[in-house]
Amino acid sequence: MQWSELKILAARREIIPVVVTGYHETGDHLVVDVSYGEETGFIPVSRMALPPNHDTELLLTDLIGQEIEAVIAGVEDSVFAGDRMSAMQRIRGRTPLEKETIVKARIRHVLQDVLYGEAAGRLIRIERNAAVRRRTPTLRLVYAPGDEKDVRIEKVVSPPAEDAPEIYAGNIIAVTENPYKKAMYQPGARMRATVLRVFDESISLSFEPEVIGFAHLPLYPVAPGDEVIVKIDSVKPEEMKIFATIIRKLGSKMPGKAVIQRRGRY
Repeated sequence: MQWSELKILAARREIIPVVVTGYHETGDHLVVDVSYGEETGFIPVSRMALPPNHDTELLLTDLIGQEIEAVIAGVEDSVFAGDRMSAMQRIRGRTPLEKETIVKARIRHVLQDVLYGEAAGRLIRIERNAAVRRRTPTLRLVYAPGDEKDVRIEKVVSPPAEDAPEIYAGNIIAVTENPYKKAMYQPGARMRATVLRVFDESISLSFEPEVIGFAHLPLYPVAPGDEVIVKIDSVKPEEMKIFATIIRKLGSKMPGKAVIQRRGRY
């Protein structure tokens, strides 16, 4: 049934959703493997509308498992050929997108310092300072390919080549709540955190990908990666700071003497 349907869709050059399943080399060229239901097909990398000036294989790896839209360009020997670039061009033609518009974008690529999303047939480039509020070694600690986020369109970036896709600049943090203002981060609240780094007199804690806190060293050893229960002492949302006291490490109990000393300190 799907194969008969594909022949009709190919004759009409219809846009359909396909899932990226991998990629492989054919001669000197890379080809992207896709599926439509149980049927298999391919899209030449040249018709994938990838962001320019990045490692092609890294970009393709990010797309594996994601659903994208493609025009069915042809069918032969139980394999169909797709064209993502044509699909995006047609979607752009019927979907206007202006500066300051807020759109729901699918994150397609997560690189160390930049994200690429897709919305309304456009690629949206999101720089690090428009994606996270604080320093992070890599954006992959916060985002994953396939995430869906609200993005504000900032400007249109001229394509580097005539046949390159048009790329928009976008901003995520401009349309998202400051996570430090969440109701759960209140003085006195008990919650779980993960130890990030251990310093001479303090440790840094991760509550969620964009929320970092600090606490005095407890009177027993902790190491990066340990899960701990903490009490929130103070929150400064505008400065993106949380100060906490470690109550105990998960899987262990703080000795009674240490608890008494800790209470005396605060």
